[in-house]
Amino acid sequence: MIISSVLPDVKPQDIELYIDSRRGKILLKLNSDGTFSFPLRKDLLDENPFIIANQPKGSMQLKASIDLRGSVDMKGQVVAKKYKMRYADLFSIRAVQERTVGQIAGALKDHAEVQPRESITWAEFTPAKPTKFPALIHGRGGNIKVHPDSDGVIRIKYDSKLAGENPFVTFPTSGELKVFSNIEKSD
Repeated sequence: MIISSVLPDVKPQDIELYIDSRRGKILLKLNSDGTFSFPLRKDLLDENPFIIANQPKGSMQLKASIDLRGSVDMKGQVVAKKYKMRYADLFSIRAVQERTVGQIAGALKDHAEVQPRESITWAEFTPAKPTKFPALIHGRGGNIKVHPDSDGVIRIKYDSKLAGENPFVTFPTSGELKVFSNIEKSD
């Protein structure tokens, strides 16, 4: 969770938060960027106490996110000076994300008005050296070229059809690979 103020002079370090539980105040530690975590405890979920801030009513903004990090070793298979991996390996962190979102949704189903669902997943490949050459997804219907964006990063959006096919993905050089998912509320 990230908390911030709509008031321009209020910094995250000025904000104090606590859970106003029947058993007493539970202070929430805020990091310098406004991030913090709630204790996920059954007694607090059942009680559903208020969260109190030392700021004027209506001045707080709260943003929820789930940050799962994973990495892929880009040494992979070197074929003709190109780096190659399977599509499923590229998005292997996605399975962990789906399980985690499912567990959170299950734990909160009786206590929250909003249930999370995954909306979009993509991989960002940052080449070690700038390149204008694309990544290639070697699909059954032919190669799919994914060119670098203007910032030099190659972004590949997750596609369930390609996941089922599980083709090879060839990157033009070595580099850093990160996988992201945006999670939104369900309808």
